[in-house]
Amino acid sequence: MTRKPLTQGDEDGFCGLYAITNALALLFPSRMDEEGRSDVFKVIAKACRSEWPGIIWNGTNVSDMRSMLAAARKYLADSFSWEQPFSHKPFPDFEDFERELKWRIEGDNAFAIVGISKPWQHWTCAHRLTMHEMIMTDSCHVKQIKLAKCGLTGDGTDYEFDYHQTFTLMKVAKVCLP
Repeated sequence: MTRKPLTQGDEDGFCGLYAITNALALLFPSRMDEEGRSDVFKVIAKACRSEWPGIIWNGTNVSDMRSMLAAARKYLADSFSWEQPFSHKPFPDFEDFERELKWRIEGDNAFAIVGISKPWQHWTCAHRLTMHEMIMTDSCHVKQIKLAKCGLTGDGTDYEFDYHQTFTLMKVAKVCLP
């Protein structure tokens, strides 16, 4: 009998670290080769506030994400900014959240890390929103989700998003003065 091999997320809660690393790899493709990704992963892992080794099975929380994003920003010489734009903003339905998230991550200079509360507690990097799908750069097997199957936490949909747990990352343009 052949068993399916374990993959990231089966036994660990490192999705937050992977979501940040994946978002930074999208923002800085020329800087984030294998070594660059490894280096930033180590920096953010050390910045995580949750106690080790508990983070391995409990995963990361919003406070951890903030600490890791701040450490990554410092490590990458303030070449990107990040915010948690919906932490205090209510959305009556998923379509409003979707619409606001879509304009925030248009183009190649901004991406989002979103918290999915159902079917799993998971952080993922939202790469793009099309008319029908959310395209993700994710550490597990899911690469896109049909928007028709999405809702907000408690909606009873297949995929429920906690918009309070959404972070946006934007590349910062460097100004060269004469």
